[in-house]
Order: sequence, then structure tokens, then C-alpha cells
Amino acid sequence: MEEVQQIHKGEEAPINQGPLSEADWVAVAFAVFALLFIVKILPKINNMLDSRSTRIARELSEATALKNEAQALFNKAERRAIEAEKATIEMIANAKAEAKRIAQKAEKDMNEEAARKLIIVEKKIKRAEHQAIENVKKQAVEEATKIATKLLLLKSPKMHKELLPKSIEKISSSIN
Repeated sequence: MEEVQQIHKGEEAPINQGPLSEADWVAVAFAVFALLFIVKILPKINNMLDSRSTRIARELSEATALKNEAQALFNKAERRAIEAEKATIEMIANAKAEAKRIAQKAEKDMNEEAARKLIIVEKKIKRAEHQAIENVKKQAVEEATKIATKLLLLKSPKMHKELLPKSIEKISSSIN
């Protein structure tokens, strides 16, 4: 009756909820939802999170491996750069030493060549001096012969004039 009276007054009649009140129904619904969430959705979320954490862990290990590999490559490249720098310094030192050795050898060869040419020139000079001395001697003999011939011809009798040049010529030819 109260329900009928409430309807006439314009009030809504309370819904027959049975033995539970509205708050109890909300609690039951929440419990069912929580149970379904725990049983059905939570394992899927856990699986999804586990697979994601596994994937992230794998990616992290791959990234760490790549980082280590990159570091190893960097260290190797750095060692090679240091070795290349040392090799370059050594090559420069060797090139300088080789250039110095070549320059010294060239100077030595040049000095030896100059000494050989000097010896040749000295021999030529001695030969020329000897030849000049011989020429001077020859001319001196010829001049002396001419002078002696003239003197003898002037002082000798007329008959001996013919014999004298022949004798002088024989003497001159024997001297030369």
C-alpha cells in the first residue's frame, strides 16, 4: 500500500530489489567485475606485459651486444690509427734517412767523378806540357841548326858550303 500511495503522490515506487540493497548490488557487481578482470583480463595483461618485458630485455641485450661490438670496432680502429700513425712516422724517418744516404752517396760519387776528371785533366796538362817542351826543344834545335849553318857557311871555304848543309841535315834528322 505504501507503494500505491507513493504512486498517487507522484513519487516513484521503490524497485523491488529483493534481499539486497542498491549498495549491495553495486558491491556484488564490482566483485563479479573484479573476479572476471582477475580471471580473464589480468592473465592477458600479464602475458602481454611479460612478452613486452621479454622483448625489451632481448632488445636491451641486443643493444648491449651491439654497443660492445661497436666499442670493440672503435678500439680496433683506434689501435689501427695509432699503428698507422707510428708507421707513418717510421716511414718519414726512413725516407729522411734514405734521402740523406742518397745525398751522401751522390756527393761521394760527385767527388769521385771530380777527382777522376781532375786526374784526367792533370794528365792532359802534363802531356801538353811535355809536348810543348818537345816543340820548344825541336824549334830550339832547328833555330840553333839554322844559326850554326849560317855561321859555318859564312866562315867556311866555298867548297865546304855544299857538304855542310848535308851534314847538318843528317845531324838534325838524327836528333829528332
